[in-house]
Amino acid sequence: MTRTRSILITGTDTGVGKTIICRHLAVYLQSRGLNVITQKWVQTGCAESDDIREHNLTLPVFEAQMPNLKELRCPYSLPYAASPHLAAKSHGVEIKAARIEEALITLERHFDVVLVEGSGGALVPLNEEMLMADMAARLKMPVLIVAGNRLGAINHTLLTVEALAGRSIRVGGLIFNRIANLGDETILSDNISVISQFSNVPVLGEMPFVTGPEEAQVRFAPIGAAFYRLWREEHQ
Repeated sequence: MTRTRSILITGTDTGVGKTIICRHLAVYLQSRGLNVITQKWVQTGCAESDDIREHNLTLPVFEAQMPNLKELRCPYSLPYAASPHLAAKSHGVEIKAARIEEALITLERHFDVVLVEGSGGALVPLNEEMLMADMAARLKMPVLIVAGNRLGAINHTLLTVEALAGRSIRVGGLIFNRIANLGDETILSDNISVISQFSNVPVLGEMPFVTGPEEAQVRFAPIGAAFYRLWREEHQ
């Protein structure tokens, strides 16, 4: 059975905006009355990176004193800015699937929704034996894909969809993200149309390029509403 309390947010590449999308989705769902927490299985680069700081902005105040919450939200934090498997190897750490699963299950007991931000893309290795997508398959988690809307997005996004489908992972939706202020509008519009046609995955919307957090939350609202409608349909 697919998990109903958690969803993995992956990307078509690193740097496509997973962290920001995860944060805004959490804030939107909280505004609709859901008790939401974010999680990142493996953080690389430093102990308190921009990713984790963004996640902490969504932390519900009444859950802040939950025992071991920091470790549950981020089971592995590694200083080396590299793929999880390499960062772990460099620091003599073994990333264990069981530890990640235990942390997720614990959060699911206390929250309506757990939004998990992946590391990089769907096929980034967690350890020498398991990719990020393999972990999602083990946990029977649905996945949201954040696609950087730029030249090359069609290939990257459709490959990601195929990789997940090949592991029997349900893709709950696609969110396109404008990660730059410039671009060929014909190409960017066509990306969304073609990917929607060939992937058969719901497009939840496109996040425009914005410069401030308040504007970002306002512009994200239609995407959050689209996700919330689908989530409510599954939980009625």
